[in-house]
Amino acid sequence: MSDNQPTEQKPCTRGCTYPSMVEDVAPEPLPAMKNGLYCKRCYHTTYNALGILGNLVEHILSMVGSNGGQDDGSQRLKGQPPLPFNVEAFNDANETYSRLVYWARLLAEIMGLPAPAPAEHAWADLMGSIRGLPNDVEPGTARMQVQAMAIWLQNRLEDICAIEGDDIAFFHDEWKDAYRLAAKWPVESKPRYSDMPCPITGCGARLAVHPPNYFTDDQTFVCDTGHHIPPDKYEFYLRFYKEIEADGRTSENVQSHLQRKYVR
Repeated sequence: MSDNQPTEQKPCTRGCTYPSMVEDVAPEPLPAMKNGLYCKRCYHTTYNALGILGNLVEHILSMVGSNGGQDDGSQRLKGQPPLPFNVEAFNDANETYSRLVYWARLLAEIMGLPAPAPAEHAWADLMGSIRGLPNDVEPGTARMQVQAMAIWLQNRLEDICAIEGDDIAFFHDEWKDAYRLAAKWPVESKPRYSDMPCPITGCGARLAVHPPNYFTDDQTFVCDTGHHIPPDKYEFYLRFYKEIEADGRTSENVQSHLQRKYVR
C-alpha cells in the first residue's frame, strides 16, 4: 500500500450511525475521529455538556438557600426568615461536582498528568472518598471550581477519546445528565432589548429578545406592542439594520428602508 493512500477510518466504538433516510436500509456507521475511537457526535455532545456545568451548578445552588442570602445575591434583611434548605437542589449540584472530581482524578492518573487543583484538593474523608461540596458553599465559588475541572476535561477531550476501555464510554454517558438537570432547573433569564426597533410597518417600538426556556428552543423576539419577529429573520434584519445605520442614516430612515424592502 502506498504511503500516500488514505487509511480507512474506523467506526465509532459506541456504534453511532448516520440516520437512514431509506426504509429497510441499514444506517451507516459514523466514523471515529482521526487518531481516536469515538465519533464527532460523541465528542461534541460531551464537550458541550461539560461547557454548561459551571453556570448550571451555580444556578442550582442559588436555589438551595443555605447561606442566608437571596436568589439575586443580596443579603437577607434583619428579621427576615432564612430560605429553606432545598435538599434536592443541593444533592443535584453536589452529585455533578463529585462526578467531575472523580473523572478528573481518574483520567489524570490514566494519562499521567497532574489533576486540576479543585479535584486534587477536593474535600474527602480519611479513606479518600469524595465528601462533595460543603453545605455552606457559595454558588460563585462552586461555579469556579466546577468550571476549572470541566475546562480541564474539555482541553484534553480528544486525547480522552483515544483511550481504550469501557471507562471512557461510561465517561461520555455521565454528562448526558447535564441536559436533564438543565431542564429540571431551568434558568429564568430576563429579556433584553435589541439594538434594532421593531421592523413591522408603522411600528418601530422597542424589540425584546427573550432567551429560550430550554436548550433546544429558539430565542423569541417580541416588540412592546406585541409583534412577533420570526427567529430565522431576526439575525438578517439586525445585520442589515447595523450596516445601513453605519452609513449614517437616521433611525427613521433605517426603519423605513427595512419596512419597504424586507418586512412581509
